[in-house]
Amino acid sequence: MPLIRASKAIWRKTCYFIVHKVLMLDDTPHRIALGVSIGMFWTFMPVIGLQMILTGLTSFALRANKLVGMPFVWISNPATIIPCYVPSLFLGQWMLGKPVGEFEALNQAFEFEGGPIDTAMQWLEAVWSVAGELFLGCFVVSCIIAVASYFIFYRAIILYRRHRGHLHAKPAMGPEIPATPDDHFDSPPGP
Repeated sequence: MPLIRASKAIWRKTCYFIVHKVLMLDDTPHRIALGVSIGMFWTFMPVIGLQMILTGLTSFALRANKLVGMPFVWISNPATIIPCYVPSLFLGQWMLGKPVGEFEALNQAFEFEGGPIDTAMQWLEAVWSVAGELFLGCFVVSCIIAVASYFIFYRAIILYRRHRGHLHAKPAMGPEIPATPDDHFDSPPGP
């Protein structure tokens, strides 16, 4: 039961963040959606530790909202590495025509032969042996998720603001009188 309560609390906080922090930002829908999209792109790239910096730099370069993408980077963390990167690795292996799901070098790295330096070297060799497939698969997945998140958030922001404006619109107090070209609001009134 505590796990269910914790997941419900996380879901509520996520929904609150998206509705009250993203959709209501004082920025254009394009800049907000682009910021989210950039954050989602770097979330699914295997550059843990650099994702926030890369999100900030990319947002700056593309003139996107620089802060809105940062929290989305937190999706990838040590607890979510497996579901984020293993499907991307399989996709990369499939795209390169390699046997999907075979990790001979990774299996050898788990044997822990030798001291800590030997083990570290085995891990580096194992990771390097699948780096190309992992980056290719992650790049494809990241692009798809980034494009989809841009359009989803752009549309959500437009609809949310339209709905919110409709709810908070003040009723007209009477017929609106259009301004004529003779109305000069900047000049002082005449004698």
